[in-house]
Amino acid sequence: MADTSKILRAILLVGGLAAIGYGAYSLLKRLQTQGTAGQTGGGTSQQGDTTGGSTPPSTPPPSPPTPPTPPPSPPSPEVTVLGVTANPNTFQTQTTFIVQISPAGTVADKITIAIYDLLGMKVAELTGTNTTTVTWNPGNLRNGAYIYKATVQCAGKTWGPFQGFVYLER
Repeated sequence: MADTSKILRAILLVGGLAAIGYGAYSLLKRLQTQGTAGQTGGGTSQQGDTTGGSTPPSTPPPSPPTPPTPPPSPPSPEVTVLGVTANPNTFQTQTTFIVQISPAGTVADKITIAIYDLLGMKVAELTGTNTTTVTWNPGNLRNGAYIYKATVQCAGKTWGPFQGFVYLER
């Protein structure tokens, strides 16, 4: 019986209480009480108890083990705006500005594109929200090169200005 007590005590000390439950804890306490009663000379208490029987030490049951904490979630990848391109470029009727954002699948909160002629006059301003593309139809503008400046708001940051040329040829 002492061997059983030692084994159960070892399991509890290693932290197996959660695995084997409160029933094993009760069994261990009962075995300890029986071992103490047998060692004290026929059922008398070591403390001079006048009731004639042995009383187990009053220890509260252990508090339940705390549940394991879940592993931390992997950090979300850093959002980066890599650039803005126009496709097709050279175009006849319209071109689409495409924002390249890493990681793939991320959309921009807001895209603003200002378009200038070669004299520096603003000829158009485009905006888009929750997207990665903005389309421009130049209307009655003449053939030639146009400069674009784009800013992108994404993941709480403002990126840009991104600059480039688009070529209109009808």
